[in-house]
Amino acid sequence: MKIIDYVFENLDLLKSIFNQKAYKRLVSLKAKNSFDEFKEIFELIISDEVLEKIKNIKDKNLLTPISENSFFMARELELKRLKELFKDKQIVVVYGVGGIGKTFLAKEFLNREMEN
Repeated sequence: MKIIDYVFENLDLLKSIFNQKAYKRLVSLKAKNSFDEFKEIFELIISDEVLEKIKNIKDKNLLTPISENSFFMARELELKRLKELFKDKQIVVVYGVGGIGKTFLAKEFLNREMEN
């Protein structure tokens, strides 16, 4: 799959890579299903750095949905705190003793964010 096809199909999941203005423009073109214009604008706004990030995500298949955890118990405060932390940071570390649900919390957070 070509990078442009990948971006067109996964634009909502790649939102954080683009600046807000460029992202909004690409979203509007995708909504019109105007692939040719989308490709043209994409090629004008894309930088080598952004292109490299997209390639890394594509190659590592980081956009594969995470299976939902049917055993997840409500931890709304922790999920809200994660959301707040990610507003200002790209990396957040969840730590604690083994078996308290760090991985389940992270997966639930990602599932919810991918839905939005």
